[in-house]
Amino acid sequence: LFSITVRELVVSAGESVEVTLPRSEVELNAFVVPTPPNGETNGTLYEIMITSSFWLTRFALFGSPQLTVGLYEFEVTVDGEGAHGEGYVNVTVKPEPRVNKPPVAVVSPKFQEISLPTSSTVIDGSQSTDDDKVVAWHWEEVKGPLREEKVSADTPVLTLTSLVPGNYTFSLTVTDSDGATNSTQATLSVNKAKDYRPVANAGPNQVIQLPRNSITLNGNQSTDDHDSLSYEWSLSPESKDKVVEMQGVRTPILQLSAMQEGDYTFQLTVTDSAGQQDTSQVTVIVQPENNKPPVADAGPEKELTLPMDHTTLYGNKSHDDQKIATYHWTKTSGPDGVKIENADSAVATVTGLKVGTYEFTLTVTDDRKLESSDTVMVIVKEEKDQPPVAHVVSSPPISLPVRTATLDGSQSTDDKGGLSYLWTREDTSPAAGVRRTFIIFK
Repeated sequence: LFSITVRELVVSAGESVEVTLPRSEVELNAFVVPTPPNGETNGTLYEIMITSSFWLTRFALFGSPQLTVGLYEFEVTVDGEGAHGEGYVNVTVKPEPRVNKPPVAVVSPKFQEISLPTSSTVIDGSQSTDDDKVVAWHWEEVKGPLREEKVSADTPVLTLTSLVPGNYTFSLTVTDSDGATNSTQATLSVNKAKDYRPVANAGPNQVIQLPRNSITLNGNQSTDDHDSLSYEWSLSPESKDKVVEMQGVRTPILQLSAMQEGDYTFQLTVTDSAGQQDTSQVTVIVQPENNKPPVADAGPEKELTLPMDHTTLYGNKSHDDQKIATYHWTKTSGPDGVKIENADSAVATVTGLKVGTYEFTLTVTDDRKLESSDTVMVIVKEEKDQPPVAHVVSSPPISLPVRTATLDGSQSTDDKGGLSYLWTREDTSPAAGVRRTFIIFK
């Protein structure tokens, strides 16, 4: 057996090395410390081994195309004749230095259009991008209608309110973490509220009948989407020659009067604040009066007996669809000498009647001068003489020696008066004395 003494070498791999991507190579140097005497190293070959599987000779250059960010530790082994040593070195691979790219300002929507009454909207700038991060947003109104204050905001999303009609341009500037900026613009168009034409409504067609000659037309069902309306009524061209009185021609309500028979067409024109107009027509038909003549009623037939020489005529059951204006009684047949009192009234009195048959005529007239007549017969008969009615009031019973009695016929009656009385004693009467006859006129 024999032993071999291996001399230990002190190996230095140098200071730690830093390399920054995209550089993909590094030079590592290994040294034996101290350097061996000249004669000792002559002809000696040191073999260097690195644990990362690179086998290089002394002062070799190490390179790898696959370096990635991280910390590498390399071990260097030096072997020679009867000598051995190890050394270590760290290699730090740093990421490639970032070259800042400016941010990209993005607005959404790039263009938008709204119409009043919508007066608010938003513009989104939060989608702006950067290779690191966006740290600031700034909005400015660069163009817009004249207002007291322009828009300015430092938020990712721009909120706009109380907008007025006009065209707007807004600029968004974004700033990244390195202070780089980028800008873009968004445009907004705000339109006036859509103003639709008004809708005129003159109401439904109307029909009236004389003698009614007035009517009211109503146009207040006319409409507009925004404003109150102005109104103007007029006769349409086809009715321009018609006779009519019109009141309220510049209001929703039109009063018509003094109309005559025929068809009237009226035109309603409504106007909104923008000057937009609409027209509606309505027809009023005035029909002729449907007047029926009155109906005269002179009452039932009358019969009188003298000495009754007067009577009352009743015409108050006469009637008309409107109104009876006049009454008039006349004698159309019969004996002369009668007198009609209140001949121009519904109720009249006739006097001076004689025996005979009379015909009286009642004529009634309405407001439209239509008339009607009716007759009544009055029959006056001669007085009829009825027989008298004898009535005797007997004497109360008497007793002898009283020999006299009193009979009273004064309560006998006659329809005309002027009675005569005749008292007689019946032959069969037991009364004593001579038969006597008394005639008394009363």
